[in-house]
Amino acid sequence: MTANWAYADVQTIGERANQEDFCRAYAQGDQLLCVLADGMGGHAAGEIASKMVVDKFIDIATAGSSTSWSEYFLNAIDSANNTLSDAVRQNPELEGMGTTLVAAEFREAEVRWLSIGDSTLYLFSGGNLRRLNADHSMGARLDTLVKSGEITQEQANKDPSRHMLLSAITGDQLGLMDYTPKGIHLSPGDIIVLASDGLDTLPLDDLCSRLERYRKWNPSDIARALISAVAKKGAPRQDNTTVMVVKFKPDQI
Repeated sequence: MTANWAYADVQTIGERANQEDFCRAYAQGDQLLCVLADGMGGHAAGEIASKMVVDKFIDIATAGSSTSWSEYFLNAIDSANNTLSDAVRQNPELEGMGTTLVAAEFREAEVRWLSIGDSTLYLFSGGNLRRLNADHSMGARLDTLVKSGEITQEQANKDPSRHMLLSAITGDQLGLMDYTPKGIHLSPGDIIVLASDGLDTLPLDDLCSRLERYRKWNPSDIARALISAVAKKGAPRQDNTTVMVVKFKPDQI
């Protein structure tokens, strides 16, 4: 915890054999960096990829002399991607591993981020919930087709390609990326949630109403409550779920 930021993370393995999510926070002075990755690849490669990418990203982003770590996000993601490439070259059994990533820097009443894949960055402020980062999955494209009236929401939800990623960190050339160095201003009491797609088990309106109920809680209690809510849904083959919860100026609400 820093003067302005209170933070906690909680995760569950769900109904999967391995925990392929990995997250880590780094704080210095009144700055906080949160990074979350959702690995893929099987045979333990997903958990290797997610940890490797998060650790390298944080090492590079925080090594610069600038007060803003987000200025180094592009260098950090390139280095993390190259680390995966080197790992596969040294151990061909890891071929096919990869990961999503969402990284958020909290500094001077603002949040700045970089993300690749479908892991989410939510902002709950003034009773409203909105996703800040882009969704690089087929689900986002299907939802666009719903809005244009080309398909129904039921068709979009049942489409077998819904969870297919359009961009991920795999050691190959990086594709779609959402890099927002300008920052979004935050107000006292705002809640920011970084999450792997296991949290998608909770519909957005449900997640919003829960955060409204939890808004005066500390981040640790909020994170545990969200993970508990996912577990209670009892979704078949529930995916790994990780949430990182940050509150800005938590004592001023």
